[in-house]
Amino acid sequence: MVASLKNKIKNYFAQTPIQRAIHEILISAFLLTLPFYLPAPRNIAWVIIGTNALIAVILHKSYQKNLWQEKKIFLLLSIFLFLHFVGMFYTQNTEWGWFLIGLLVPLWVLPLSLITFSASPKTLQNYLRLFIIGLTVFVILCYARAFYRAFAEWNSSNFQWSNYFYYQNFTAFRSEPTYLGILLCLACLFIMIDFFLPQHSLTFPNKIWSFFLLLFFLITLLLLSVRMQIGILLLGFGLIFLEYYRKKNKIWQGIFLNVLGIGVLTAIILFNPYTRKRFSFLWNTQERIVLDKIQDHSLGRDWDGASLRFAQWTCSIELIRRNWLTGVGTGDGQDELQKIYEEYKFYFASRYNRYNAHNQFLETWIALGVTGFLLWISLFVVPVANFWRTKNYLALAIILVLFFSAFTESYLQRNYGVIIWGIFYGLALVENKSSQEQV
Repeated sequence: MVASLKNKIKNYFAQTPIQRAIHEILISAFLLTLPFYLPAPRNIAWVIIGTNALIAVILHKSYQKNLWQEKKIFLLLSIFLFLHFVGMFYTQNTEWGWFLIGLLVPLWVLPLSLITFSASPKTLQNYLRLFIIGLTVFVILCYARAFYRAFAEWNSSNFQWSNYFYYQNFTAFRSEPTYLGILLCLACLFIMIDFFLPQHSLTFPNKIWSFFLLLFFLITLLLLSVRMQIGILLLGFGLIFLEYYRKKNKIWQGIFLNVLGIGVLTAIILFNPYTRKRFSFLWNTQERIVLDKIQDHSLGRDWDGASLRFAQWTCSIELIRRNWLTGVGTGDGQDELQKIYEEYKFYFASRYNRYNAHNQFLETWIALGVTGFLLWISLFVVPVANFWRTKNYLALAIILVLFFSAFTESYLQRNYGVIIWGIFYGLALVENKSSQEQV
């Protein structure tokens, strides 16, 4: 068996140019370990991936052609990154500005490196499998940790299952519910597309295995109670059902299943008191804090995440209104936001925390003005038109998750958020190109 594996590896390197071999191995390792908190190895990996792609472009015309076929994306990503350098000319906090620029480099490197190397359907299938395998292992470890902690404290007078299997208490290894929720949402949509809208490759051909894996991820997502990702998943499932039954000329059946699915999931959410509390902001207006510059609303109550976001968005929109054209500069967004928090007597944020906008659309507008905001929107709109034309459902699913997740998370302010955006955005582009070549 060992000899057979050695022969396979030897044959692979003999038949594959070294740049492509390095690329595929690193991307595979990248996706397999993506759920785990490995900032240093991951940063080294994306630097090597980018350097390897640059060498390939310099040495081989075919790779130059691959890159230039996506010239619109290349230009949009380049201008978006360049605009952050422009923002440094009118920023005061240059230290933070340069830090953010360094943080954003993978946003440019990873998608462009992926489109430099065209990928076969088999390679893309392996990428998705490795991602789902890594995510499965990570989630199993989260369950193992939760059960271990629960049984260790079984006899405690304050014992509650929610202390181990709910929201932040459930995540492990320095992961956060939102980002784990994004990965779970992507995995669920990939499996659903395999079920109902298979294209040129299947992630897991075994339907029974896929069904139980989907159920496992769905239960985990509900335990995490990440509201936006659960909403995105509902939307994604709804669109998949509608498209599946539209192709069969049974659109009303698709609508019925959508209504039924939403009803069942809503009942599950309302049945559990913990998830019901997380979603109560939808009907309980008392959960929303209204800032009025007259009195401090920020102390003396247990704020829910939704309440915090409503308050942060109020202050962010006020800051945008005052600097809508050019923004405040690459590095000054957080400092200026702290001033608005203080002005609104939102002392919980201005004096005791440093909350960002928790919305990437607002975050980009605050820093770079309306031009940056429009460029950020264009990064979604431009590829979606092509994905829709080619009916590339997997690529559309990726864009759906990345787009709507940006409404409640400023993920370009974090290394992990940038990495997730860059790697999956690049995979969407490569998947679409691969499917076009198969037609």
